[in-house]
Amino acid sequence: MFCKLLFSFDGSVIPFAIKIAIPCALVAMSLKHFEVMEALFHGPAALTIKPNAYGAFSGLLGFLIVFRTSQAYSGYIMGSSHMHSCLMMWLDSAGSLMSFASINGEDQVAVTHFMHLIARLHSLLSALALTELQDPGDMEGLRNRLGQMEVIELMSLSNETLAALRHSDNKVELVYHWIQMAVMEHTM
Repeated sequence: MFCKLLFSFDGSVIPFAIKIAIPCALVAMSLKHFEVMEALFHGPAALTIKPNAYGAFSGLLGFLIVFRTSQAYSGYIMGSSHMHSCLMMWLDSAGSLMSFASINGEDQVAVTHFMHLIARLHSLLSALALTELQDPGDMEGLRNRLGQMEVIELMSLSNETLAALRHSDNKVELVYHWIQMAVMEHTM
């Protein structure tokens, strides 16, 4: 499993990096070839590189690599913490809605139905948000990833609801709206 994930190109930066690296490598090979050809005609003195220039270039390149890597890592950590924060807020909201519904004093069957609906919708909301983060433009991949996620009783939702979800461009916002509508219907 880990090896398959490690060597997977889906969602990887390796194909993009190869597109950038291959032309650069070809230019470097060409320059090296011309440098060697120049040394054959003008002697080995043409191949000397000033140590100060090499040190400055190496230092600048090292600084840029470390800076860019640190920026990318901090962006990843910030995005990850925000996503975990959203998931925790949604979990807290589901728990609060269920707690408030249970003390309402209404018909117990209606309260249980409301609690199950809130649990299913919050589960679907979390799954959709996580799968949409991977590649929002890839609708077929989104369907496959959503099929792999564990969603609480997704098939218990009505066919019209599932059809509306399937055809929506803003799935997360739609489910969030459904949660708001369910709360309003239960409180009225």
